[in-house]
Amino acid sequence: MSDKYAKHRRNYTDVLQKHVGATSIQVIGCLSQPGSLAGAALAKVSGAGFLANRAAGNKKAGGDLPTNVMVAVTDDAIHLFDFRPKGSSIKVKDEVAVWPRATTRVHSAKEGTLATRLVIDLEHERHTIELDANAPFGLGKAFNQPLLDVLHPSPQA
Repeated sequence: MSDKYAKHRRNYTDVLQKHVGATSIQVIGCLSQPGSLAGAALAKVSGAGFLANRAAGNKKAGGDLPTNVMVAVTDDAIHLFDFRPKGSSIKVKDEVAVWPRATTRVHSAKEGTLATRLVIDLEHERHTIELDANAPFGLGKAFNQPLLDVLHPSPQA
């Protein structure tokens, strides 16, 4: 079966590769602060509800990450980038975090209809954060599946 998101992943990988240097990117994806999809819907009906939802998501995400980040996984590290969509590609603003793969663990993933919640233990920083793998930019939830397969592989039967 053909992967209808391969072209988008290739475009995004090409852009991100310029920011990670000579190390090859294995996989990319897009992660968001917890509840960001619900917050977008909530903003239409309640400004106060939106702000409360955003504050809770920001706290769960560690407090210093943008609402959405592009993720590039290399052999040794997980790179997070602030970005904005640009046509069928992205424009990277800044690298906002680099996590060593050796000390970064995804302890659990909670499947939802619109997102998969990742609980990420950053052993090197001695704290845990939560991020969602949403269905970004109308591309569908499957866009992030290769990232989820690398960060939180299914147990072998």
